[in-house]
Amino acid sequence: MKYLLPLIIILTLSTNIYAKKNIYPIEVVACMADIIVVGEITNVYSDSYDLKIRRTIKGQEKTIITVQMFQEWTYDTRKRKAEKGQELFLFLVKNKDKYEIINGSTGEMFIEKNKVLRVVNDKQPTVDELAMAINIFTRSYKLKEKGIIEKGFFLLIKLSLSKLKLTLK
Repeated sequence: MKYLLPLIIILTLSTNIYAKKNIYPIEVVACMADIIVVGEITNVYSDSYDLKIRRTIKGQEKTIITVQMFQEWTYDTRKRKAEKGQELFLFLVKNKDKYEIINGSTGEMFIEKNKVLRVVNDKQPTVDELAMAINIFTRSYKLKEKGIIEKGFFLLIKLSLSKLKLTLK
């Protein structure tokens, strides 16, 4: 019994606990989304915020929605604290009366001076460039069912990326 505590301590200290975020390509996140929008935060709550939608790229048009903030952890933190007036490009799924951001920080892109503050296909696009590329892509490719990607889906994405890159140039 007297060796049990030291043994537990040694095992705990010597065991590597490894966690990593699965980062989905933007094309997959776009296909998973029920709604893709550009908007501005109007109210911030402890675990969510209201978003006034300025533009709908995919999904049913709305004027204001409530967005559930994703749970932050070591490998996925929000790039900036949610603030009133912040502009965002969001990839969302509907969950009851709120919308959830897909894949944590992957589905939440900040906008500043009409530029999306994330590199997409080796470029930092404007809101219009990314919206047009995402719109073209989501009209061309669909997930067969939620969470199940059709066989050959990634091959089709790879083949179409050069077309998207041309759109973003």
